[in-house]
Amino acid sequence: MKDIGAEIKERTQNISEKTLDRARRVKERELAIARKKKEAIILEESKREDKIIDMRRNSLNAQLILEYRLKEDNFKDKLCSELLNEIKEEINTLGDNAILDSLRNLIREGVLNLGLNKALIIVNKKSAALLKVNYNRVIDFIREKAGNFESMNIDDSLGAYGAIVSSETTGEFFDNTFKRRLERFEDEFKEKILERLE
Repeated sequence: MKDIGAEIKERTQNISEKTLDRARRVKERELAIARKKKEAIILEESKREDKIIDMRRNSLNAQLILEYRLKEDNFKDKLCSELLNEIKEEINTLGDNAILDSLRNLIREGVLNLGLNKALIIVNKKSAALLKVNYNRVIDFIREKAGNFESMNIDDSLGAYGAIVSSETTGEFFDNTFKRRLERFEDEFKEKILERLE
């Protein structure tokens, strides 16, 4: 027979080993769970930081794109304005033949738009002098498109280049001054310039 003390010692040893083994397994399981929780927390924090970084990056990108577009639009507007100013300066330096050709077309366009047989043509002093010297040529030119056109009276009270074509009887008029034509032309001109810059 075994000694009771040895048996108690052996059982105690077995119980102790089993308890220690179970404690090790519980400890490992708890450590694994804690590691997974820690990894999940780290991953969640990392995702949150990534989202914040992405949001900041997207915000900065949007700001840069907006600033670029504003600068680009300002540049395009400035370029269009400069080109229009160059056109206006070019108009101011036209020679007599170019002015006469332009006036004939402007007057004929006004006569055709209003359907006139007789017209009052309001122009500046320089243009009035050119029209008076070339009266028959201008009448013939208008008649090429408006065969029933008879005559025109010339008024030199306009301060701008171009012509205002007016009916002497109804008061209707067609403003074909360079200033007005440029106003009509400006938006279309800007669109075309902007299309080319795209």
